[in-house]
Amino acid sequence: MASVQENSITHKILLSLGEIAGDLAYFTFVHPPRSIQDGMYHFDRRMNARARTKGISQLKKRGFIKEYKKGDERYLKLTQKGKLEVARHALRARKVESWDGKWRIIIFDIPEATRKDRNFLRKQLKWLGFFELQKSVWIFPYEIKVELQNFLKLCKVELNGDIRFLTAEHIDNDRDLRQYFHLV
Repeated sequence: MASVQENSITHKILLSLGEIAGDLAYFTFVHPPRSIQDGMYHFDRRMNARARTKGISQLKKRGFIKEYKKGDERYLKLTQKGKLEVARHALRARKVESWDGKWRIIIFDIPEATRKDRNFLRKQLKWLGFFELQKSVWIFPYEIKVELQNFLKLCKVELNGDIRFLTAEHIDNDRDLRQYFHLV
């Protein structure tokens, strides 16, 4: 899946569309472009009309948004692919106040017959910042279970197999993990 580069104009536009749209897991977004432009100007004053138009054009070309007409009005709508991208970036940018000293571990056993789904899950966990202990054991220092489940539901990925979420209060020799997550 081709991702939008962070901090690019298209990234800012896509995330602001997601903010306007509300709940990431269950929204449909329909909004007149002139209101979006006003929102964009408020969101980032450095984004001029030409850059905004180019960013919206790139998002349409990549399939993240659709434009359609209803009467004389033009509307933009986030596609399923766009909703997924907004959700991915929201998960990654999620701010956590402080570490509670517990490790969140995801273990899974997804059959070889669904290798594509297994590889998709691994790729998403890596992109989100999880640490790979083993091929099917990933670790993260913050609570993210609900967000990850909503994200997978939004992906419409029905993973065949067993996925378990564990919370561990202590792991021997976790210095490398603490360094990886900047918890030292």
